[in-house]
Amino acid sequence: MDFDVLILAHSNFKRRFHEHLRGKQELDVEAIRQVNLCNMGRWLIGEGQKYKDMPEFRALEVKHARFHDMAADVLIRAASLSDNEAVKLVGPDSDFERASRECVAAISKMGDRVSQG
Repeated sequence: MDFDVLILAHSNFKRRFHEHLRGKQELDVEAIRQVNLCNMGRWLIGEGQKYKDMPEFRALEVKHARFHDMAADVLIRAASLSDNEAVKLVGPDSDFERASRECVAAISKMGDRVSQG
C-alpha cells in the first residue's frame, strides 16, 4: 500500500471526527477506541504484517493506538461541552493534535523505511 494513502485515510478520519464535534456526524466512543476498525488498523493487522519485525512498524502501532485512545478520551470529554468548547479539545496545540502529528510522522517514517528496502 502507498503510505500516502494511509496518511490520507488518517486525515479523513480526523475530518469525520471534527464533524462529530461540530454536531454533524455521530461517532461511537468504543468504536473509536478500537484500533483495528479504521483503514490504518486494518492495514496494520493485514497487509502491514509483512513489516512486523521492523522497529518502525512497532512505533507506528504504538502511535496509532495512542491516537485512538486520545480520540476516544476527547469524545468522552466533549460530550459535556458545547460544540465550540469541544472543538477546542482538538485545536493545534492540543494533545489530540499532537498525537495525530506523531501518528502521521510514524506513517511517513515507516514509508521511508520500506522504500529504502
